[in-house]
Amino acid sequence: TTEIYTLSLHDALPIYGCLLGDGFLISYSRSGASAPHFEVKHKFREHVAYMAHLLFSEGAEERVKEETAFHKIIGRDYTCYSMRTLSHDCLTPLQDEWYPESSGYRKVVPASIELNETVLLHWFMDDGFSYQRSGYGRRSKQIVIGFCSESFIREDQERLCSMMNDQFDLDAKIAPTRRGTGWRIAIPQSKADRFCEVIGPPFVPALAYKWKE
Repeated sequence: TTEIYTLSLHDALPIYGCLLGDGFLISYSRSGASAPHFEVKHKFREHVAYMAHLLFSEGAEERVKEETAFHKIIGRDYTCYSMRTLSHDCLTPLQDEWYPESSGYRKVVPASIELNETVLLHWFMDDGFSYQRSGYGRRSKQIVIGFCSESFIREDQERLCSMMNDQFDLDAKIAPTRRGTGWRIAIPQSKADRFCEVIGPPFVPALAYKWKE
């Protein structure tokens, strides 16, 4: 197999970014009898294929599958694309950190996580958002950037904000939302250019719309 089974820190960075978003690790048993696999889903095939090419030296396109899934927010089925690795023990330490028994195997932000430009990039591509909000005067065409991080508890999100601010001076804060745990991470318009500078240009053309000027 060409799969990465000696998972180095560099190889894992895109996985960390996706796990902060909608990516997930899953095994058929947490008893140790079954090794986990990593999986990512997205409405854009380009994004899933990009991840596949990062993790596979051969046969990446064959790993991308089209499927139909139910969208809880819009309330109907939609077409999406998925990519999964094979199950392997090298992913077990990641699963133990991200889905600990202490949380009831619910996904958390591990204490050991470190944020860098690559992790932020993949997190933003996977589960970040941006849009321009119409307004008046100084608020005209206000840029809104954030992450759909409401699946994580408030304390985990505040820790992520502190890390982003200490390392990259992004003034990230948590903002109220009606979904999930009630909070999500937002970056102010004053730091929009700085954020794009940190993560670099879009590597997936289908996601270029997220990069606002």
